[in-house]
Amino acid sequence: QSNVNISNLVIDGTKAEDALNIVSSEFAISNSQIKNTRSDALDSDFATGIISDSIFSNIGGDAIDFSGGSNKVHDVKIINVRDKGVSAGEGSVVSLSNLSISKVGVGIATKDGSNVNANNLDIRDYRLHAVMSYMKKDFYGSPAISIKRITQNGPDPFSRQNGSNMTVDGQEILEKNFSVKALYDSEIMRK
Repeated sequence: QSNVNISNLVIDGTKAEDALNIVSSEFAISNSQIKNTRSDALDSDFATGIISDSIFSNIGGDAIDFSGGSNKVHDVKIINVRDKGVSAGEGSVVSLSNLSISKVGVGIATKDGSNVNANNLDIRDYRLHAVMSYMKKDFYGSPAISIKRITQNGPDPFSRQNGSNMTVDGQEILEKNFSVKALYDSEIMRK
């Protein structure tokens, strides 16, 4: 519950659980870098904010992890991330625009009642999928993601679990049946 504006900040070499954790606050982050972290770079818990003109690189967990809140991310580069570039969970509302994401496990994941609107994405060199929607905690309800204009360069870019929602340029992506437990037991998403 401490509102904060962050600009021209570099966080490098963090060994903590999160390089930066913002909880129940309003925030703005611009022209900043978080790099070489052992776990998540930015963890936003029930906060509201804007992340712009920033770089996340060499991240051992998720680059940007939202749990609840309403957030915007624009003009951001995400490079070399073990897990997810952007993760939206626990009823988050997230707007993404002009993102460049490369060398990640998953580019963008929406889960557990979250709603993501994305525009102008470039997601390359992902190991699992460019975009995923699924339910990890059933009591939050169905997540949704709507994407306009995406460039991606790998196989099987979109994965929509049964009961979730995903559209790309107005076209609904076909649903798949997969185990979320197996997903989180995999090398890519194991915590």
